[in-house]
Amino acid sequence: MAALPLAYHAMRLRWCGWALLAFLRRWGVYGLVAVAVIGAGAASAIEIVSAVAAWLVLPLFRAAGEPAWLLPAVLLQSLLGCLLVWGMRPLLWPARWAEAERALPLASVDVLLSDAIVVAIGLVPLLLLYAVGASTLLIHDPAWLRPLHVRAVASLLAVIAGTVGGGVALLAWQRRAVGVRSVQRALQAPIAPGGNTFAAVRRAHWGQVLLAWPLWRGPARRTGHAMTLAAVLLCVPGLGLFIAPAAASWWLAAFAAGLLYAVTRIESLARADWLPLYEACSMLPLRPAALRRARAGVALLPALPGALVLVLSLPHNGVRRGVLWAYAAACLLACLAELPEPPDDAGTRSARWLFSLVVLLALASEVMA
Repeated sequence: MAALPLAYHAMRLRWCGWALLAFLRRWGVYGLVAVAVIGAGAASAIEIVSAVAAWLVLPLFRAAGEPAWLLPAVLLQSLLGCLLVWGMRPLLWPARWAEAERALPLASVDVLLSDAIVVAIGLVPLLLLYAVGASTLLIHDPAWLRPLHVRAVASLLAVIAGTVGGGVALLAWQRRAVGVRSVQRALQAPIAPGGNTFAAVRRAHWGQVLLAWPLWRGPARRTGHAMTLAAVLLCVPGLGLFIAPAAASWWLAAFAAGLLYAVTRIESLARADWLPLYEACSMLPLRPAALRRARAGVALLPALPGALVLVLSLPHNGVRRGVLWAYAAACLLACLAELPEPPDDAGTRSARWLFSLVVLLALASEVMA
């Protein structure tokens, strides 16, 4: 008996479920180890997770008591969730599906509903954290929260709706944008032998052509987006250190963990984005080792703004300078260890990543006297 063909929605759910499970198998162990390291010595790991989840919704619940701040807080928290969806775009809607979708007789309502379902599935870990955090605060029921129960829960539901709606809008925007810019550039590019495009390429340095241009109008735009997002997010620990210096150890630990994850992720994206380009350039008089070193160095660039903000925000008193230098050296060595060529096997890389994370968190906790 022949198998029945899958409908578009069923096929998409199956593919996205497989992609999300594969992602969790690769990175879920890192999250578990991070929770275990952070919760070392605590009475219960569940209490640690509950406390972290409560911090996620605490600003929103606080804003529920301030009408002037409630709407900005809802919008900002929804935006943070949309950034998570933006990072999961390859798992929720791969760009290579664009031509197939345009060729199928798909109703707009069906595509919209499918987008909403896969976005909600991708946001399940975040929504669970929201639920745990809200439950923790409501169970402890501090005095300032008692008159705000309904408004706080309603604001959290608004954040969830805004996050899912924003994620659906992002997927719809990506679906419209894929292929449009490349077609426009192809139509606008001069094709005469003496055109300006060829003259510009002749004058350009190889680093500009093979590194800079691919990041914003070539095959490495995905890496460029990840670099921009990482550069912004890695500035957050430094700003937090400036605002709340009493929690300096936590901010230093957050920067180290975020830095290690960002470098690992960007290096992986850069390798996948640039490998076909470098293979096509194999006949050019360029040293392959120089190309590999340049591509690996790209993964370190987003750390520079965050490191500068962190250094400028460090308090002048109470810093163990010897430990601080060891922390900085460990951050650099841990990042460089994620850039081997050729890449290590998955088991070796995972073990090294976990060891680096433990060392960095341990040093971060000892920087302040």
